[in-house]
Amino acid sequence: LRSTMVISPDDCVPQTLTDFVFDLYDSVTLSQLAEEQSRLYNTVLRDLSSKYFATSPWPSPQSIASECNGDPLFLAFYRELTHRHWHAVSRPTLRDRMEGWDVYRELFDELLETAESDVDSDGPPKLFI
Repeated sequence: LRSTMVISPDDCVPQTLTDFVFDLYDSVTLSQLAEEQSRLYNTVLRDLSSKYFATSPWPSPQSIASECNGDPLFLAFYRELTHRHWHAVSRPTLRDRMEGWDVYRELFDELLETAESDVDSDGPPKLFI
């Protein structure tokens, strides 16, 4: 008997992807260098998408959460990036499009919550994109 096994993108996250997530998180929260963010977003993200996820979704935010200390704002940003990728390489269903609304709503809710907490603190903004 041959069994068919479906492999989820979360089952095997490539080291280059976890490195990318770590570097992007570091860039948007600590170094905040526009050139670095541009390279990561415009070049590395595109290259990883082509190499590993040309016809499949990126791993879920939960599978990479340890690379960004579980930061809710960064995870919402990552989810938006990966959801947008999935829309670009697939034929989104109505359900996918409705989920897209939830993705953007989550991102904006996190941005507003972070902005409110930044006003109350003396430190720099938590996430610079």
